[in-house]
Amino acid sequence: MLKRCIRLPKSRNEKLGAIAALLLVSGSFAFAPADMVRPDADSSPTVGQLRSGKLPLQPWLQSDTLSVNPWIIYRQAEAFVGPTAAQPSSPAAQPDAAKAGSSSSSAQNSTSAGATAPTAPTAPIVKAAAAPPPTSGSLTIDAVLEMRVALTRDVSTVSLAASTGGVITDLDGNTLRSLSAQSGYTATIGTQGIAIDGTNLPTAVWVYPNEGGYLAIGNSWYRGRLLLAIRETGLIAVNHVLLRDYLYSVVGSEMSPSWSIEALKAQAIAARSYALTHNIRPASNDYYDLDNTPRFQAYGGVDKEANTTQTAVNETSGEFISQAGGIVESLYAASQDIVNTAHGGRGMSQLDALKFAEQGYQYADILAYYYPGTALARLEMEP
Repeated sequence: MLKRCIRLPKSRNEKLGAIAALLLVSGSFAFAPADMVRPDADSSPTVGQLRSGKLPLQPWLQSDTLSVNPWIIYRQAEAFVGPTAAQPSSPAAQPDAAKAGSSSSSAQNSTSAGATAPTAPTAPIVKAAAAPPPTSGSLTIDAVLEMRVALTRDVSTVSLAASTGGVITDLDGNTLRSLSAQSGYTATIGTQGIAIDGTNLPTAVWVYPNEGGYLAIGNSWYRGRLLLAIRETGLIAVNHVLLRDYLYSVVGSEMSPSWSIEALKAQAIAARSYALTHNIRPASNDYYDLDNTPRFQAYGGVDKEANTTQTAVNETSGEFISQAGGIVESLYAASQDIVNTAHGGRGMSQLDALKFAEQGYQYADILAYYYPGTALARLEMEP
């Protein structure tokens, strides 16, 4: 599986346009598929010979004008170059803008953050050590792109807290009230806007934790900031979180953090590719890119992070699955049976990815096997 790197401009507008563009540049995107045999769940696979070794990166690709059609997004079914022996020749229709609808679609079988909250939440103890910086030493899209993740929606109340305290502001950044550390609050729909424990607020507000803190919605704590808004269907709470921090949790929500690091890296890249497609093509243009359930990607907050998930994200920083210059919406599910049922046989089996990793295959081999006809690319920011 070949890799290439794409550098993006610094400004937010240019950056978003560049992501949407993704880049019809000349160069090879083919790869030699790894000689891998799908693991048998009842067998004890032996370690195979690694095929990829240290994969060389293609030379940096730069462009001053990255303004190609923003719909250069390839659904996974379109990104494949014919079926393999283990895949049906006539894949079933893909669910639009979603992974498998079943909660069993992730290997962790994670659930959404609940609507009920502790009265006085305690600050999360993140046992994960700080992971090393990306090996390339460059600033990638992970550290600059903010994902919009719906945590709860169409409800009448939202329970929230700030681990180290925080503030609520209007959309222009004007402070409306403060939040005490380790105190639970309830947001409801008031007569003129949002009401939080007796304080009347506008119909949409930002909630920020103090430095080094987290925000709780229901029973889960999250990095980043929170948008609370009233829609016609009720309240919505949307976590705005850096792609890097989002992926730290997604990897640990979709796979066990104790799994082989190569399986976790494959999961990190598949999750990043999936997130990027939904940042470009959001589930809700006005409010969110995707939600926190396995319908999109399971996202359980900081409790699902570990030093292994952080390492998997950081050591693949900015890498995504690309085909013909576009981003592949890299579908995946817990088992091959679910991949076959939900995605017409197209996509990564997380359990089999673990078995491949335990045989000694690297993450690029695993991704090449499950996403044939694709390559790895990396989005970096201009210095």
